[in-house]
Amino acid sequence: MTGCIIEAFVQNVSHLNIVVAFMVLATILLFTFLFQNQIMAGVNANIPPSPAESEEEEPTYTFPETLQEFGYDFNDDGELRDIETDEYYNFHHTEGDHRYNQKRYEALGEKITEYVYDLMEKETKLKRVYIPLDAEENEARSFIFMSEDALSNPDKLMVLIHGSGAVRAGQWSRKLIINDNLDKGTQLPYIREGIKQGYGIFVLNTNVNEVKLNDGNEHPVKKNQTPEEHGIYVWQHFVLKSKAKHIAIVAHSYGGIVTLEVANKFTSDFLSRVFAIGFTDSVHSVSHQIDDIAIVDFLKEKAINYVSSNKEIGEPENSYEKHDCLRIAAGTNQHELTSWSCFDMLFDFIKDQYEMVKTAEESVRESADGSDNPTANEKTDSIQEEERKPTETPQTLKKEL
Repeated sequence: MTGCIIEAFVQNVSHLNIVVAFMVLATILLFTFLFQNQIMAGVNANIPPSPAESEEEEPTYTFPETLQEFGYDFNDDGELRDIETDEYYNFHHTEGDHRYNQKRYEALGEKITEYVYDLMEKETKLKRVYIPLDAEENEARSFIFMSEDALSNPDKLMVLIHGSGAVRAGQWSRKLIINDNLDKGTQLPYIREGIKQGYGIFVLNTNVNEVKLNDGNEHPVKKNQTPEEHGIYVWQHFVLKSKAKHIAIVAHSYGGIVTLEVANKFTSDFLSRVFAIGFTDSVHSVSHQIDDIAIVDFLKEKAINYVSSNKEIGEPENSYEKHDCLRIAAGTNQHELTSWSCFDMLFDFIKDQYEMVKTAEESVRESADGSDNPTANEKTDSIQEEERKPTETPQTLKKEL
């Protein structure tokens, strides 16, 4: 562009004074230079910076090693309080530095996780069992918690499954543990009540799918790389080998998805031994996860999802799915609070289901003693009547779903 201007200028300055000519030329070149720079500045303003230019270097923070060094501890009511002021946890430790405050919150959460592990081991006497069982010492491992009688209890077993995210075994909600108390945020009330009612206990740990080893890198936990894989592994290597005739499950949020995956994988054992499922605001989807009509019928008869709702506790809630289990208002509109809010109602449901199972077993025993044995003709009539009933195949169910 500049070259064209110069050429045109030279062709038309033959009759001008040479000094004036150069002054005019200098002025033209100056304005041309400024104009081009302005255009390029506008173009460059629309070009996003490279990743190296836009990314800020992640600061390195050092945090205390214990709750007490953080300046906090749990009081007798299970509330996390400031040791000096007795105030609740203050997220805004450093005003204006959200990144630091968030990292501090996460570091505190790790200490709380260890605190809850310690309570399960010392207070409720659960033992930590590392998985996978065939992992070498230098391999990534996760772990679960189980009561001493989890495998040997001949009657009752309870399986607890938390949701997704930062929570670990023994927790429903880290937020509730920090801002409210241990009873609301942990599974400890369920563990205590389960043990009191004679249940063996399994506490799953579905979110530990990677572990940092000595090389400083995260490594996947073999056969436990997702929450679903973890649930299937624990059922296969522990629950399936337990002696309990009757199994109750309590599953929160994503734990409901894990539960249905287990039902798909171990359908026969699941349907024959699980007598009650208490979902707490579960996000499972029968239409997307289940093909087997037997599992669908089972869920309708033996499962309740206690959901977050503005309705009064215990009132029925609508379902978005045709084949979902019963949904009941948990008594809170907060997702993370549902497990605590419906605690009494859920255990009443499990108790009622258990009594129904025991009554049915007693009836079978009485029949076996000959008091109510049907005749051969009655048996035949019953079988024929069953065969005349219309059946629903998994394929037709899938279409409906």
